[in-house]
Amino acid sequence: LLSLQQIATTQSREIVPAYELFKRYFATEFDNDGYAKDYGDHMIEKALAKESKPMASEEQKTEMVIKALQYMVSYMGALQYMYDAVDDCRSNDAGRRSNAPIEWERGAALLVGTLEGTADGGSEDGLMMHNLANIMCNEYGRCNAEGKSRENDELLILLYAGRGETESSSCDGLSKTLKEIESLLQVGLIQGTLHYASINEKLQFPSENGDLAAGYILSRSILPYVQEVDGAAARTIKNNMDFKTVSKPVAEGSGAVLNAFAAAIPKMGVDCEKVIGPAAGMNACLGARGSSRAHSHSSLFSLSTVIIVSTLGYLLLG
Repeated sequence: LLSLQQIATTQSREIVPAYELFKRYFATEFDNDGYAKDYGDHMIEKALAKESKPMASEEQKTEMVIKALQYMVSYMGALQYMYDAVDDCRSNDAGRRSNAPIEWERGAALLVGTLEGTADGGSEDGLMMHNLANIMCNEYGRCNAEGKSRENDELLILLYAGRGETESSSCDGLSKTLKEIESLLQVGLIQGTLHYASINEKLQFPSENGDLAAGYILSRSILPYVQEVDGAAARTIKNNMDFKTVSKPVAEGSGAVLNAFAAAIPKMGVDCEKVIGPAAGMNACLGARGSSRAHSHSSLFSLSTVIIVSTLGYLLLG
């Protein structure tokens, strides 16, 4: 069993192609290659250190730790297990091939977590990527008839398909399924960034609001993908979602962030129609110019307590 820090720092993440994107991006963000390879761990340590980010409030530091665990550490950890499953599936060693379903299940566990329960669509108590999609679906017009995320419906189908492909050694199919899952997960990260862009543009400064930190982490969970395909779009998102406590956040407005994503999404291989549905009055394919209204928000993320960090540990290791 791995600890949270081991999941955040293991060299086994090298098997994930996107890990290289994250290392390159954070080498620039941190101006340090050593910190870049363990970007999630570094962000958590900085948030917990008394002398770091002296302008950050306790609420903001808490949000940094929890969101980094949820959307950086668990995300890359899940991909690592799933790419391990593909690698095991293709092995000539029978023992490794038999291990592929186990690795796949570990990845699924990091995406869903145990607090989702057994009900269709999951519960409202989830903490991982699966629940992020459920939280965002109503705001962005992507809920099914039961009020749960359509993307999660697709995700569960893909997870079950992958499980079957590991058992039948359908390795090419498994690799294709994994790529579809990785693209689907990016939808929630984009939605989360847009959500906080809209909230944070309304904040006064200086601000101790935890949403500033949450928006910063969500944006950094998707920016390496954006940077790879559209540097200008990445700069716009970065500049607006930077962690700022003494100057106006989202200075160019949430519309600028939406426009940047609209430019980058087609190049990322993400379906823009899955990001924002027609009923939301916005358009991730056209950007702000295709939006019929400015959307208002109340914060969908209440401030989590540090106890959740322990709960996450149980979810990831249990």
